[in-house]
Amino acid sequence: MRLPKLKKKVNIAAKGKSVPVFDVIYENIRSWGQVKRFLRRDVADSEIDKLIQAATMAYSAGDREPWEFIIVRDADMRKRLGMASEKPWISDAPVLIVLCANNKIASTGGAGERGAKLYAVQDLAAAGQNILLAATAIGLGASWVSEFKEPDVALLLQTPEWVRPQAIIAIGWPAEAPEDNIRHRLDDVVHEGAFGKTRRALDTWGYGH
Repeated sequence: MRLPKLKKKVNIAAKGKSVPVFDVIYENIRSWGQVKRFLRRDVADSEIDKLIQAATMAYSAGDREPWEFIIVRDADMRKRLGMASEKPWISDAPVLIVLCANNKIASTGGAGERGAKLYAVQDLAAAGQNILLAATAIGLGASWVSEFKEPDVALLLQTPEWVRPQAIIAIGWPAEAPEDNIRHRLDDVVHEGAFGKTRRALDTWGYGH
């Protein structure tokens, strides 16, 4: 299944007008936020397939695509993963997607250790972000969990030693509004030409810091 490519303008039927595609994409990015309470309502396989399809469209270094996705629906396993992450609330989500890096694949083509330790991490992060944005577009709630006892998760999911769990994403129909995303100002994080020359520093002192 391939998702349709966006055109330059997207028709918003409810408003009866077309809007620039950037506005649609940016609103989707801006409106995402962690959701930790979910309705007692299942998520269809077809919806999960859309999320995974979006994930596999992410950037991948050398096109290696070292990702593996473990879909967890079993209530007992969700509870165990909640304990392994010390975030028991994730067991309330009807679906958990565990993103894993296949380091055998990540290290091929001369990438070696750098492929396993860096490229795979980058690829899985990009894939996970696509899942969050696709979930938001569908109307699903999603929450990213990065802190967990990796050996426990690997043991629970029976992953071989070269397949490393990197993130757990809880998916479900939201029972609450997503958390607000508060981010740094661009003036503080954009450096002009070299590190330290932030826009705020240049405007205030005329030089970097």
